[in-house]
Amino acid sequence: MKLLQIGKFYPPYHFGGIETLSKVLHEGLRERGTNNDFIGFLPKSYKIDVMVDDHIYLCKTDIDIFSTQFSVSFVRRWQIIKDIYDIVFISMPHPFVNLIINMFPPQKAKIVLWWHSDIVKQKILLMFYKPFLISLIKKSVAVVAPTNTHIDESDFSEYLILKKQLIPFPH
Repeated sequence: MKLLQIGKFYPPYHFGGIETLSKVLHEGLRERGTNNDFIGFLPKSYKIDVMVDDHIYLCKTDIDIFSTQFSVSFVRRWQIIKDIYDIVFISMPHPFVNLIINMFPPQKAKIVLWWHSDIVKQKILLMFYKPFLISLIKKSVAVVAPTNTHIDESDFSEYLILKKQLIPFPH
């Protein structure tokens, strides 16, 4: 089995709770013998893509707007690698990644979403993004969250509830 994790950023290029979780998940799976890679983004100050240890690919951000990274190199890389994985595990929300996966879906991979949060601040943009988000939720085989509240209190709970899987944050 080959797994691809898609997230926003990865330490040490950016630190935060989601980034720490991405690293813990990536390293933990590798320690247990699961073949897994990570693809994400670099802060806007980086001018070239970065590859770490042949398993972590970080794409140059061309535009960073509304807390979303847009990257031509991500699109190119995704088109090359999307069909070599059995599972694609996506940290949500990430509208750009969501759009790209809807445009260029993987042929064989099962899609699993890690639900960190609803989009809270950009309510007007959410109106345009919502159909793409619902489409990706419907394509997913599971939606993972650390607590029931993440799913049950979501504005998208009607789509998430039947796919909900709880995995508490690691200690």
